[in-house]
Amino acid sequence: KMRSIVVVSLIVLTYCLVYCSSSNRFPPKIVGLPSPKPLNINGINRAVFIAAHPDDIEAAAGGLVWKLTQQGTQVFYIIMTNGDKGCAASFCQNWTSEHIAYARSIEAVNAANYLGVPSTNVILLDYEDTQLKYYPREVTTKSLVYHLRTIIPDVVFTWYPYPTFDMEAHLGWDDLGYHPDHQASGSLTLDAVFDAGVGLTWPEAGPALKVSPKFYFWAFTPSQNPTNYLQLNQSDVNKIIGAYLEHKTQYPNPTIVQQLLTFLTTRVSQELNLNNVQYAEGFTSFY
Repeated sequence: KMRSIVVVSLIVLTYCLVYCSSSNRFPPKIVGLPSPKPLNINGINRAVFIAAHPDDIEAAAGGLVWKLTQQGTQVFYIIMTNGDKGCAASFCQNWTSEHIAYARSIEAVNAANYLGVPSTNVILLDYEDTQLKYYPREVTTKSLVYHLRTIIPDVVFTWYPYPTFDMEAHLGWDDLGYHPDHQASGSLTLDAVFDAGVGLTWPEAGPALKVSPKFYFWAFTPSQNPTNYLQLNQSDVNKIIGAYLEHKTQYPNPTIVQQLLTFLTTRVSQELNLNNVQYAEGFTSFY
């Protein structure tokens, strides 16, 4: 995900100006849906977060990861691409893709550790950044099925499998609307969760899941109409910010990271009109 400090600042500022007003929201929120409910995380023994890039999970669900690890839940990351195309810091501008991928693998583990996820629970599949949809689908899905059958999760969180186009392309739509890796990882996860429960599908990948895990998309943009929200406090947000700062090749400026993560968590509560909730993360239940 190619970014620069200036672009990130512009995205946050522009998005706030355009979308924080309910009268100027595109696409419009679907009316008539039930009000979002607090996300119940009690009793979750194992949770899996499946993302496209090394820095996706902290931005979309870092607060949830932190709360889960604090209550003793075993949290696993499955990161599908190595992020070898993305570098926003000055020190890595002349690095090769291999060097960037290596650095980002370390950053991913460090960020997970910061939120209480042990290194052994961070699974790096190492597909090439921006190219996820071009790999043979049987290969990518089977790799997810193997890990799902090994972990046996109670719940899975991932990206939406389709674009929402909440921003025009030139304003930064890769994170706030369309990114082929994001949508591919969501679609592959849907298939893998289904296939993991079918015993005759790739039996060499391990015994089939006896119970399908609960499934959520993180509601990263306004049009995704969260069914659930997780209330966060300032301490939680600070923890997310600290984890995000571990991605040094992507976000070298602490001030911008603080602005970005504060905006994302306050946007959810504002969009959902949550009374007395300043910070929140949104999630949409699939099954």
